[in-house]
Amino acid sequence: MKEPHSLSIRMQKIIKILAQTTCRCVLKNYAEYAVT
Repeated sequence: MKEPHSLSIRMQKIIKILAQTTCRCVLKNYAEYAVT
């Protein structure tokens, strides 16, 4: 049985990756919107 601490670390990594991908998507959409 794994510790909840390792689970929280994994969650933090996933959240960080999600935040980075959403940031890139927003920036890309904003750039396209600004160009148009």
